Amino acid sequence: TLPSALAMLDSNRYPDMRSSLKAARNGSILIQRQHHKQQQRGRSGDRIYPNDILYRQEQLDIGASEYWHKSYNASFRNKNDNSQLVSEEEGALLPVIFEDEHIAIVNKPGGMNMFNHDSHHTTSSGEENRSRSVKDLLPFVLKPPPDGTHNVLAIPEPAHRLDKGTSGLLLVAKTRPALSNLSAQFRNRTIEKTYTAICYNVPAIIPNDPTNGNDDWHDDWQCIDKPLDGKSAITFWRVLEEFEHKVSKLSLLELKPKTGRYRQLRRHMAKTKLC
Repeated sequence: TLPSALAMLDSNRYPDMRSSLKAARNGSILIQRQHHKQQQRGRSGDRIYPNDILYRQEQLDIGASEYWHKSYNASFRNKNDNSQLVSEEEGALLPVIFEDEHIAIVNKPGGMNMFNHDSHHTTSSGEENRSRSVKDLLPFVLKPPPDGTHNVLAIPEPAHRLDKGTSGLLLVAKTRPALSNLSAQFRNRTIEKTYTAICYNVPAIIPNDPTNGNDDWHDDWQCIDKPLDGKSAITFWRVLEEFEHKVSKLSLLELKPKTGRYRQLRRHMAKTKLC
């Protein structure tokens, strides 16, 4: 069979049946039968005969895409380039807080979509002008990794999302291992997310909240443990400041979601605290 043939032909790459089975199942092995010009994608149950030729497909690491290089080089940094694709004003909308060859941190403004939803508006001259998304701007504001960096993404990819109306720090990956690692940290909730929000009214504080005084939180933290969309949803929050407003009181809150449900913070505060 194909897995046995792989183990016999290349024992260094496939030292055991488990590794050769994985290669046979992921579709990376091609088989060219005798007297056949075309190859077929191998499967784990395929038999290998004398004079069959096996090919192994590999993804070439070609580094950042030409589009990424052209975008960065033609951005607002080169003031003498008349082919600028992003203006200095547009680039300033997404300031870079940190970057190296693997990751970057940018400060996303409120009101900007993460991805292109074909949103557009019409200028005073009657021309349509599509608004830029975070994904649109990343190749222009982030420097491509240097040559020799392994597993570079074609264009930078956000590792998580922020709602259109939310501003804050956004983690961006430049390489596949970085994207995989950051995604795993968000999935396993080893990255702690903290938000601040201004709300109408001052949410009621429960004096004997059972979460107060535990090992993870100080006494002034409160907990909302209410399911959303049929799934567990937990938010910790506390009041930082209160403000007088001509219509009602306003409060500045600090919030820490322990789960990641759709618009969890807004929905929790609106439904349980009427904020």
